[in-house]
Amino acid sequence: MSTYELVGVERTHNGDVLEVTLDSPETGNAFSLAMIEELTDVFGSMQDDRSVRAMVLSGAGENFGLGGQRSEFEGLNASGGGDDMWTLGRKARRMCSVLAQSDKVKIAKVHGKAVGAGFVVPLLCNLRVATRTATFRLPEAGLGVPPAWGGILGRLITVIGHSAATELVLTSRVVPADEAQRLGVVHAVVPDEEGALDTQVERWLRPMLRRRDNGSLATTIAILNAYADTSDQMNGAGLDIPLLASFVAMNTDT
Repeated sequence: MSTYELVGVERTHNGDVLEVTLDSPETGNAFSLAMIEELTDVFGSMQDDRSVRAMVLSGAGENFGLGGQRSEFEGLNASGGGDDMWTLGRKARRMCSVLAQSDKVKIAKVHGKAVGAGFVVPLLCNLRVATRTATFRLPEAGLGVPPAWGGILGRLITVIGHSAATELVLTSRVVPADEAQRLGVVHAVVPDEEGALDTQVERWLRPMLRRRDNGSLATTIAILNAYADTSDQMNGAGLDIPLLASFVAMNTDT
């Protein structure tokens, strides 16, 4: 086993499984620009490493992830224009694309609060498990910002349906783990006991890694990715970056 620590991200090689941890608990693992860049590098190098067959994504501290780094967003609002938001939007979209298109088995372990990007980034993984007290929320409407980050609103709609996604986006209400499972946000809910998340991950990975060779497993994931990509191409994700940039420009004091 080997561990590499980056600013805000930790990655550990455990055999043919890469464990990636959002490691900024002091910010609630908020998706800062630095973390987005690091995750993009990690996911990209993972895809090129044929010794890695699966990736497990988790968060350090009390929460999985509290969304975008709000202090950075406020700084962009005060900067006098939307150019910086274009940069942030492009980087977030690229990170999500690299993760979504990887042909590795991708599993998300969610605990505590999963807010905004912390809610929807796990949807880019193939399998998702949460602790029983985990909660999910999309706060954008309550914050007065468009739900446009990383092009992942379309993935939410694909996973849980347009009607359910509309209600969650417009109300910004807290979704408990049991309801998240019913909606398809997560595939399994486990007790809040140490090791319970890892036990479920192992239950999923054991048959996949033992019974399938690299080629067949990667091909299966690639096929699933292709169907998801087809769905994503039909949504308005291409408007996310200009929407965010326009919002910043319109809400900047002059």
